[in-house]
Amino acid sequence: MKSFINPYFSYWTGLSQSDGSLKKHSCLKNNKSYEQITLEFEVKDKILVEKFQKITNSVFSRNLKIFQRAKGTWTCHIGAKKLLPIFDKLDIDLKDPPNPPRWIKEKNIFFGAYLAGLIDGDGNITVKRKKYPQCAIRIFSGSSQKELKKAIIDILKCSVNISKREKTSYFSLEKRYIKGVYYTSEFVISHKNIDFLMKYVVPMISLKRKKTVLENYIKNGSNRI
Repeated sequence: MKSFINPYFSYWTGLSQSDGSLKKHSCLKNNKSYEQITLEFEVKDKILVEKFQKITNSVFSRNLKIFQRAKGTWTCHIGAKKLLPIFDKLDIDLKDPPNPPRWIKEKNIFFGAYLAGLIDGDGNITVKRKKYPQCAIRIFSGSSQKELKKAIIDILKCSVNISKREKTSYFSLEKRYIKGVYYTSEFVISHKNIDFLMKYVVPMISLKRKKTVLENYIKNGSNRI
């Protein structure tokens, strides 16, 4: 099991906790019903599905296929019933909110890659304040991410702010608005964490639009930190 504990699997874990979900299905075969459990991964960015597919195929010796849904998102799934004991041993919980597994917090290179997976999946990187620019990294979740906050504080040695927010979505078929609650865990780039981010996080981010913002700020704004 330890053979695939590496930065790429750490990234996969963060990505899976962001945009992956365990689904249970009732199936019928030869007049006998049985339960099927799958890990489904679905996002709008094909590059993330390809990354998920590549690492999954390598680690678990599978041959996943990628599909595009009618709504334009990309997805692939893997039978997970035999993987659940492995996830349990590795402390990988796919429930909301995402909690960093114990082994990921043991090495900076693992936690950096894991953080990159969360940023690619459910993260946002933005530069605020025109006069004195400040770069903030936010990770979104449906519940308060207390364990993630603690890990970031312990490992990156910086403060983290968790905010509760509301959003309103309009569903045209039902012709009604639905309010939802979500949480953001936010920390800013500072002299305390810039070296960690440059060494362990930036190289593992897959989405160019997010990676570029972070790289440009570190390159052009680090002298003001």
